[in-house]
Amino acid sequence: MELAFEHHRWYDLGRSGKAVEVMNAHSIKQKALSTLIPVNGYQVTPNKLLLPIPQTDVNLDDLTQNPQ
Repeated sequence: MELAFEHHRWYDLGRSGKAVEVMNAHSIKQKALSTLIPVNGYQVTPNKLLLPIPQTDVNLDDLTQNPQ
């Protein structure tokens, strides 16, 4: 409630660990309402919560990239 209407919901869901659960439940509701959403077009997986590591940092520090 503290961040109501500030468009920070995604970050709150990620921080609380509920992003996959809440967004997939939302996608089921949206697919029922619309035929415009592709079957697999709205699935959130744990890999989609990760941001890519910049390639320059991967090269400098011999890191492995986050899964896609």
